[in-house]
Amino acid sequence: MARSAVFALALGWFALTVPEALAIGRDLPKEILALQGPNCVHGYMVNWTDTFFYAGDTAAFNKFVEGYSKRNDLKLRVVIHPGTKKARSPWDKADRDIPVDWSYYVWNTGTPAGGKPAPSQVDVWLGSRIKLEDLRIPANVEVVSGGEIEKFIGERQKK
Repeated sequence: MARSAVFALALGWFALTVPEALAIGRDLPKEILALQGPNCVHGYMVNWTDTFFYAGDTAAFNKFVEGYSKRNDLKLRVVIHPGTKKARSPWDKADRDIPVDWSYYVWNTGTPAGGKPAPSQVDVWLGSRIKLEDLRIPANVEVVSGGEIEKFIGERQKK
């Protein structure tokens, strides 16, 4: 009987806990960022995922995405956004003063159950050094819009 009460109390506490309290995360040290290449300017990990931020021009991005396209253990996806971006970890109160041109998110626990490729995503922003007309994204990488332009057009059409 006492075990049931303790279990119920623990379960109740767990239900009231915010999801962020259950996550383990930290900013990644410079040594790990250096392993990600010369353009990596910031990164963090939360539980089993890593996010890295990069600063560079279109040629540097094309070189990065060419290497990314060779990964056969990941679901490959590039999301294109207008505008600019600054690095930010989930626990930051404001953006860091670190301009970035693309980021790379990867679920880093290997191949998930079922043998499907692990999720990954590269987000690229076209507002600074990256030029849309010069992007060279290999055909095996899914390319999608970040949705900002579509959202803008939809809101404008409602008026």
